[in-house]
Amino acid sequence: MGFSAFRAERNCRCDGHATPISLLMPGPLTRALRQTVATLKFKIVALSVLTAITGAMGAVQIALDATISDFSKVISQGQTADAERTAALLGEKLSMLQAALGAVQRAAPDAIWSDAKALERYLVDKPSIHVLFDVVLAIAPSGDQLVRLERGVPRGRMVNVAKEDTFLRAMSGDQPVISRPLVSPVLQVPVVAIAQPAVARDGQGRPLGMLVGTSRLQAAEMFSLTTRSAARGTQEYVIDRRGVVLSHPDSRQILQPARLTPGLSDIVDEWLDIGAPIDTTGIARRVPGFFVSMAGIPGSDWVLLRTAEEQVALQPVELTRQRGVRIALVAGLLAGVLAGILSWFAALPITRLREEVERLKDLPDVTPDWPREGGEIGRLVGAFSDLIADRQRQDGERSAMLSQLSVVMDHARVGIALTRNEVCVLANSELASMLGLDRESLVGQNLQHLSPAPGRYDQLRTEMQQALSRVGSVESELQLAHALTGAFWCRVRGRAVDATNPSAGVIWTFQDVTQERCEREQLSWAATHDPLTGLNNRTNFERALDDACATAKTQGFAVLYVDLDRFKAVNDGGGHAAGDAMLKAVATVLLSVVRDSDVLARLGGDEFAALLPRCSAAQARRVAEKMRDAVDRCVLGWETNTFSVGASIGVVSVQQICEAEHVMQAADAACYRAKRAGRNQVVVNDLAQSGAAV
Repeated sequence: MGFSAFRAERNCRCDGHATPISLLMPGPLTRALRQTVATLKFKIVALSVLTAITGAMGAVQIALDATISDFSKVISQGQTADAERTAALLGEKLSMLQAALGAVQRAAPDAIWSDAKALERYLVDKPSIHVLFDVVLAIAPSGDQLVRLERGVPRGRMVNVAKEDTFLRAMSGDQPVISRPLVSPVLQVPVVAIAQPAVARDGQGRPLGMLVGTSRLQAAEMFSLTTRSAARGTQEYVIDRRGVVLSHPDSRQILQPARLTPGLSDIVDEWLDIGAPIDTTGIARRVPGFFVSMAGIPGSDWVLLRTAEEQVALQPVELTRQRGVRIALVAGLLAGVLAGILSWFAALPITRLREEVERLKDLPDVTPDWPREGGEIGRLVGAFSDLIADRQRQDGERSAMLSQLSVVMDHARVGIALTRNEVCVLANSELASMLGLDRESLVGQNLQHLSPAPGRYDQLRTEMQQALSRVGSVESELQLAHALTGAFWCRVRGRAVDATNPSAGVIWTFQDVTQERCEREQLSWAATHDPLTGLNNRTNFERALDDACATAKTQGFAVLYVDLDRFKAVNDGGGHAAGDAMLKAVATVLLSVVRDSDVLARLGGDEFAALLPRCSAAQARRVAEKMRDAVDRCVLGWETNTFSVGASIGVVSVQQICEAEHVMQAADAACYRAKRAGRNQVVVNDLAQSGAAV
């Protein structure tokens, strides 16, 4: 094992876990796999396989969807038929109960209704109604209960039912009446009652009373058809016109709202919204998770609902779907493999064409061995041949043109470069000499690398791009970096090759203007500074004072007017050279006192001034005292003599908008007062009292 391999293995194991190097570095097999996947031939084969599988799966899915739709219709029709059949049977059963109660009532003599004991014996002897009903009642026209039998056994506890809804409805006619579901006060269970009115047979239609039979809702006698064992996943319910459950497999749900039952919410709400019609013709709906059918029960205000779980009902189709998917997948794979093999052989000429193009890219002078094919492949080969011939011709023309252009550019006395996307594609020898580089090394280099300040270059680049896009040319001065001597200033001019097509490139000219810029800066400095002391001159000081006066209301300032004492003795004793030396020394000590933001100037002769922004009167006085003390301690040794001077300083604090002329007058007046007070003094003048404020 070589050292590099050992080091790689050690690095992989440094965390205590062995990591195969093949997982960290793509091996030949991985690279070959990636190259294969990226080929057009692989994509054609993969597309053929995918198309075959997708087609087979799609066909099966379409067929299964149609089957499910047809099967759902069959299920709905079957559910509807079952609901109608069960509702009809319940209607017949209800009719049988009414008929049995009516037969007993009609067989009773009219006179027996006036004798409760005789009526009780009569009803006890009728076992058929005691089998059909839990409780049988005989009620007088007044609402009093005459007889109460529970499963044929007389019971007490007679109550008056004159105000009951069922009694009132039954007594108003001669037809049997079915009550609403209610909780029996005696049995304490949900019941429903059938009331049969009794009318005298004397031709006058006089009411004799009423025979009533009650049955528990969960009892087999009433809804045995709905509580019988249904097919798996299927349930039957009975509800009344108010949507209240009368029959339910779970007895705890009786008298509860039907919409609370799974699968019934939507269809019950819609039925109630349209007025709860009772139609013996069944209807069917498919709701999420269920097939629901409903049919009215003849002779009542009741509706039968039948639900079938969708998952259970469609289970045969789902099994068919699973088998169909497996069959389609196998058929699709077989078709895909066959299509893939055929596509593989059909794509071989494309592979040969690609290999020849890649070989031509590495070996431009080689003669390609193009595949001899007809059709689209043949036309593609011809197009490649023509394209390569055109490229070779254009390369020759371009080389000749560049050679001629290079000769022309080398005779120019300025640097010239052609760039595309800020990358140099052509440069002359003058530019290379200007940058201290070989001309060949400039080609392919980004212009940003020629600047010693990349941040400044980014700003200039944005400005240049905007100018080029706006007017097609640009001119600016920027610093470039010489490989040996460092930064220098250069005037750069650029013009777009094609103003409408920025990608065509930009032609640049470069001219060294370092000396010119230096002379320009020296002239600019001399116009604003005192040549002897290097301080600001009067012109620059007055310009700064004008700006300060304009903003004095929001940003106060102070002005110090300095006039040297005993300066004439220096000129007389040592000559003008000594005087100049003293002025330079004084300028130096004054600069040591002021801040960088302050403006210190020589106004002329031995007069100086200082502008102190954001400075109060008290602060200005302290600065003036420091200046006076620094000047007083300044001693100039000149030949065999020693000279010193003093400073009389006038101070003015400004906190409001004013005129610069008035400020200088106030400061000069304060300085004059300092001289009259004995020289080497500091005097503060109030600008407002001096009448200089505006």
